[in-house]
Amino acid sequence: MQSDELPDYVRKRIWNKLKLFIEACQTNESLLLKIWDGFFKENLDEIEDVRLGYKFGAIKEEFDKLSWDEVLDLVDYVVYHTEGEGGDEVLQMSQVVVLGQLTKSLNEVFEEERVPYRIIDCRVVPLLGKEEASSVEDIFSLPDNYKLVQNHFRKALIYYSQRPTPDYSNSVKEAVSSIEALARLVTKKESGVLSELAQDLPIHSALKESLKKLYGWAGDEGGIRHAEKKTSKVDSTEARFILVIASALIHYVVASRSSKS
Repeated sequence: MQSDELPDYVRKRIWNKLKLFIEACQTNESLLLKIWDGFFKENLDEIEDVRLGYKFGAIKEEFDKLSWDEVLDLVDYVVYHTEGEGGDEVLQMSQVVVLGQLTKSLNEVFEEERVPYRIIDCRVVPLLGKEEASSVEDIFSLPDNYKLVQNHFRKALIYYSQRPTPDYSNSVKEAVSSIEALARLVTKKESGVLSELAQDLPIHSALKESLKKLYGWAGDEGGIRHAEKKTSKVDSTEARFILVIASALIHYVVASRSSKS
């Protein structure tokens, strides 16, 4: 299956999972109204005072009009506002709904139907291998003192998964920025360049040189780190490589610091 298509049977399964999840939510009507207002930008008067079944019917009618990328945007919206940072007390789920259940059920659909996407950090992103995805996802489980690192990495993931046209240049820029933020934290130097972090790592000199060259590439390739998008030629393969390398390096440094403390 191509990354820019969603067959009808996949759309149906995505809708089924969304509907079952919303029905299980304690405040499902509030969630439906939020989707109607916040995502579809429709007039609340049309569905505010009608029964639940009609609300679902109205949203399903709009759902069927969505393009492939808009369907994934809707998944982003619902997951973010129920399981992510966008959640609030109004949309609080009942105790029978386990946090992460929607993400789990939709990822199962994506895997079963060979849809080249997975939900990571409450966002639908282009498919990564299982180990790669795990490495990327675990970035958001780091301790609070790595919050700035996480913020840059989150932006990298957003740019990488931007639809319908990903912004690979800015994805690389933010992934490298996440390592720079880590460098500032580790070296306690404001410059925070990757070369200084590499110098402090207990690794072979050849690996240190590789990390320095990676930083140089990010700075030279069409001005990636300065977001000169007009001249940048970063493709999906390179952006994916940098995301995975950045996540692996962050985990290595964090684990190395933990073992010393």
